[in-house]
Amino acid sequence: MSEAVNDFDDIPVSDEMEKIRKLAEFHNAWIQYPNAEQLLGKLKFFHLYGRHLKEGRIMTLLGSTGTGKTKLLERYTSQANQTNRFRVLYVCLPEKCSRKDAAMAIEGAFGGLYVGQQTKTKIVDRILKYIAAKKVELIILDEFQHVLDKDRDKVILESTDFIKSLVNMAKIPFLLAGLPQVQDIVALNPQLDRRICLQGQHSE
Repeated sequence: MSEAVNDFDDIPVSDEMEKIRKLAEFHNAWIQYPNAEQLLGKLKFFHLYGRHLKEGRIMTLLGSTGTGKTKLLERYTSQANQTNRFRVLYVCLPEKCSRKDAAMAIEGAFGGLYVGQQTKTKIVDRILKYIAAKKVELIILDEFQHVLDKDRDKVILESTDFIKSLVNMAKIPFLLAGLPQVQDIVALNPQLDRRICLQGQHSE
């Protein structure tokens, strides 16, 4: 397992190669976060990490109900967005989240309006335009376990495929947060699973 590394604030700005080396050390690390302040620091690291990549990456944050994940993510979003309302986009996915539901939730977070039945390509293109126009640096998808249809005990694959397309094309970091089964859900989509560079678990 890789050791945790310092935030970017501790790395000389001019030393780009040192940054890349430390990012490589951080790759595929698994870290437990026993307190909120430690987790906020690692979220900041992941957020800044994405600025030095040319492809989208994923962090997963897992925790049982009542551990305070959502409040912590909302806190981080509020702190990060003091100078740009959309620097970090927080999205809470609804239950039984279809591709359309995911698109509506994301566009709703932008203040946009989902327009009727459209192809996945058109939906992705429109969201990508939002991301570019608003200068989004990180997207948080909370309650990611909702892409699981509990009534049929089946993952809604069109939803995970839609998220994979966004990650690939937006080329910014995505944080997938939710209950522990999120890890199993992501594993069912190999292309999504390969994008994971950091996994974490939060407990109070």
